Parts: sequence; C-alpha cells; structure tokens
Amino acid sequence: MFRSIKWRLILLYILLIVVAMQFTSFYLLEGIEQDYLEEARISLRTSGAQLVRVLEAEFKRGPYTRELAEGLISEFRPRNDDTLVLLVSPDGQALVASGKEADSYRGLNVLGDLPILADPLGRNESADAEWDDINDRKYLSLGVPITGQIAEGTKQHEVRALYIREPLDNTYRILGDVQRRLLNATLLAIAVTVVLGSLAAQTITSPIQEITSKVTSLAEGKFDIEVKVKSGDEIGKLAQVFNYLTAQLRATLTELRNDKTKLEAILTQMTNGVIALDMHGAVIHANIRARDMLGITHDVTTDILLEKLNLGSFDRLIQGSGPKVVEVHLNTPYEISVRSHAAPFHSAQGDISGAIIVLQDITEEERLEQMRREFVANVSHELRTPLTTIKSYTETLLTGALESKELAGRFLTVINDEADRMERLVKDLLTLSQLDYQAATLIKRPTLLDELILDVADKLSFSAQKRGLRFRTNFPEEVPPVLANADKVEQILVNIMSNAIKYTFDGGDITVSIDIAPDQVRVGILDQGPGIPKEDQARIFERFYRVDKARTRELGGTGLGLAIAKQIVEAHGGHIGINSQTGKGTEIFFFLPRLSTQVGGQVS
Repeated sequence: MFRSIKWRLILLYILLIVVAMQFTSFYLLEGIEQDYLEEARISLRTSGAQLVRVLEAEFKRGPYTRELAEGLISEFRPRNDDTLVLLVSPDGQALVASGKEADSYRGLNVLGDLPILADPLGRNESADAEWDDINDRKYLSLGVPITGQIAEGTKQHEVRALYIREPLDNTYRILGDVQRRLLNATLLAIAVTVVLGSLAAQTITSPIQEITSKVTSLAEGKFDIEVKVKSGDEIGKLAQVFNYLTAQLRATLTELRNDKTKLEAILTQMTNGVIALDMHGAVIHANIRARDMLGITHDVTTDILLEKLNLGSFDRLIQGSGPKVVEVHLNTPYEISVRSHAAPFHSAQGDISGAIIVLQDITEEERLEQMRREFVANVSHELRTPLTTIKSYTETLLTGALESKELAGRFLTVINDEADRMERLVKDLLTLSQLDYQAATLIKRPTLLDELILDVADKLSFSAQKRGLRFRTNFPEEVPPVLANADKVEQILVNIMSNAIKYTFDGGDITVSIDIAPDQVRVGILDQGPGIPKEDQARIFERFYRVDKARTRELGGTGLGLAIAKQIVEAHGGHIGINSQTGKGTEIFFFLPRLSTQVGGQVS
C-alpha cells in the first residue's frame, strides 16, 4: 500500500502536520508558561512588597515577637496554604517561619539552601523571583530586603531579608490542559489529512515535480530560489517549508561569513602575532601584529620568514620535527625580542593541512630579567665591599695588630662602620621587599603633611646644624589632609631630606614647600647642592643608582633611599619627580592624593 505515491503523500502530509503541531505546541506552551509564570511572579512581588511594608510598619512601633510576626504573616500570606514565608537575619538564620514546612526552617541557617537570599543579605537589593523544582514540584521564590528587629525574650534579632516560596500547581495544571487540547487537535488534523489527501492525490504530481526541480537547483548551490505557493493545502505547506529551508540556508551562509569576519577582526587586534601557512608553504594569513613585529610585506616568502625566526625548514615544521619554541632578536623594523611557537595544524579529518606560528613580544620580559641580574650584581657588590674591608681588618687584628690599643681601636671602628653600612643596606632591601609585596595592604589614614614635615625637620635638625644648614618652609595658610600611611610618608621625608642634608653645601638652606592641587598635595624638598646632570635624572630613582658613587659611599648611602621613596609614593597612588640643574641645587617633589570629603575618621 505504501508503495503508492498517494499513500506516501498522505503519510508525508501526516508527518508534516505532526512536525508543524509539535513546533506550534512547543512555542505556544512555552509562551503560555512564560505568561503564567510572569503573572505569578508579579503577584509574588506585589505580595512580598505589601508584606514588607506591613512588617516594617509593625517593627517601627516597638518590640515585635516571633509569634506576632508569624501571625501577621499568616494573615497576609499569599493564597496557597503551601506558601512558605521566612524572615532571615543578616547571617542567614531563619528567625520567623510561616507555612506547612515552617518547622523545618525555623531557627536554621538557610543561606546555603536558599542562594536567592545572597542579594538581599549582601547588597541590600531585591532578588527577582526565581523558578525552583523541589521534589518534582515547581515553585516561585522571592528574596526581598527588609529592616527590623524580632524580640526573643530580652534579645533583639535583626531582620535583613524576607523569603517567600509559592507553589505553581495551578499554573502547571492549566498548562497540562492546554497540552492535552493540542494533542487532540493534532490527532484530528491527522484524520482530516488522510481523508483529504486521498481525494487530492491526483492534483499533487505537478507541484511535486516543481519542488523536485527546485531541490535539484538547491543542490547545485542556487540558494536564491523560491517555490510559488499555489494553494493552502498540504502541498502549499510543503512549498512553504521548502521556502523556509532556503531562507535558513541563506541565513546560515550569512552567519558563516560574519563569523569569518569576526575571526579576522580578532586576529587583527591580537597583541600576539599569528602566521598561518598552507601545505605548500604559502602564507595564507599574517595578522597586522605579526607583520609589524617582523617588518614583512604581503609578498614575503616562507623561506625568508622561517629564516628570520630561526625555525628551520618548512618540511620539518610540517612534520613536527623542527623546533617548537624559538627566541630571536630582530632589528626590523625596530629592535625587538620575539618568542615564536610553531606547530602543524590538522583538518577536520585529522590530516595535516598546514602550520601555524604564534609570535610573542618578550622585549619587556627580557628587560625585566636584565634588571633582575643587575640588581643581584649590585647587591653582591654592595655587600662584598664592606665584607672585604671587615675581613682584611679582622685578619690584621688576628695577626698582631690587636696588641696596639690605638691601632686596634681604629680598626674596630672601621669594622663597626662597615657593619653599620651592611645593616643599613639589608634594612633598605627588606623595606623594598615589604613594599613590593604589601602595597595592597597599606593602612592609610587622614594625615597632616605640614605637621609631619615639621616633626621630621626637628628630628634631622641636629645633623643639619652640624654643617650650618637651615630648614626653611613654604606652606599655605591651610594645608588639607591627605589619605596616607603616616609612618611611610615620614620615611619618604627622612630619605629625601637626609639626602638634601648630605649634598647641600655648608651653610646653605633646605626649603620644604607644600602646594595644593584640586585632588592632590605637592611636597617639594629643594637643596643648595651641586645638582644632578640631566642625563642622570631619568635613572635617579633606580635601585643602587648613584651619580657620584665614591661620594655616596663616603657619606654612608646605600643607593636605595630614593627607590624606597618612589615605591612608597606609588603605593599611595601618587608620583615622584625631580627638578635639577647642575650647580643650582636639586628639588625632589612628590604628589599624594588629598583626602576625599566622603572619607571619615580623625586626622592623624
């Protein structure tokens, strides 16, 4: 029977109707479900908001016990007796519970079981009603912030959130009825199709042939075709489905083209260079970053490319036997260090279809590594010099100089001075290490810079007076407080002002000034020393950098004072700089953020 085109068409009509009804049922049921859920959600929000207003009004009248709260909630509880209502404390404890399951929640910490309470408890924001499925029963849950207190004997418990859970039995009962009606409608349509299909079989051959012809054209890649719908029967529906199919195919092709465009945009904007080669060694893609790093043009050959990157031959690269990761230094178009990762890539069938090379700019990485090596070398040198002195003087004492009290005393003084120098160096290194790892935990308080500067000047006055130096200040009448760590800022001032004392000519002045900016305070320390050459100013804040190494060591410096000051200033969100002219003195200045008017607390 089913070898007949008549019955095949009837069967096809039946299948089309079933498919169409399934799609219709799906979207219809989903739409109805969303409408009912939204209605239930709005109802739940309204009930929750009303209950919050009533409860907060009752809380304001005075002490309110759990029993009174549960009684009030029972009166205002939504229509379903299975509705659960909880009043929850800030730590997640259910202080008040109303509903059939109230005893299962009262007094327990429910925050882990009810994540919807995270927003009301954490950010004091309402959480939208959420859908839950508990033991094959569906519910809507709502979390709302509320302010009040529940009295329990002499204790007062703070209430932070209201939780409502309402069952959706009625909603899904209606959805079940709609689903049964849709099923009955589907069965009725199938029966009608069988009757009408048998009557219309003779008029179907011609439209089917037309559709067959269109399908052949579609297979040949002509996607802009469309079948004319000549009737509203099953053949017409088939034509509509065919038209829908071609539209979807066109949309899919458009989406694929868009995806290709997006991928090209991503490759173009990547910070790493990407080069793709096909099986014949031709460059099929090189993004802008790769061309910029290598200084290559569109017509570059693979041999030149691989030679630049020191990746060997293309055959070895395709076979996977060549170098996987290579670092090279290039000078075209500018000096750059590049780390290249090369590997073959495969097609969907698993065959090797080309190779890909990813280029990373490691210039900054190598610069930091060089700085690390220099730092280790400087520390080693700074420690070796006093150790050598201590060692030589100690050996001299052990070989007989200890017998001469005058000579032994002089030697021991030198040994003590060198030990103090090593101690200062180690202390400064520890300070820098702490600043490197503890900048995020810096405790800041409102601080008055003018008072802090005067305290530091007082502490350093003895050293200044020994050389006939004078501290001068240039402060505005009212200095706003800054948000800073007073101890760390004092260390900045001590380091910079001590340097000023060391390098200011005898009898000179050291001027400390404060200037006010809209959101910052500027502190400047100006000495009357020899000044710093312009070529040295860019490196003056580097660790162990000295302009006059011999004089710095003679004065007992470690070369870390300004580096520490820079680290502390930047940890406060400020910045530090230098103004200097040879023979005219040096000003070291730094900026610290002003205390915002919203920040509370006392000024230290």
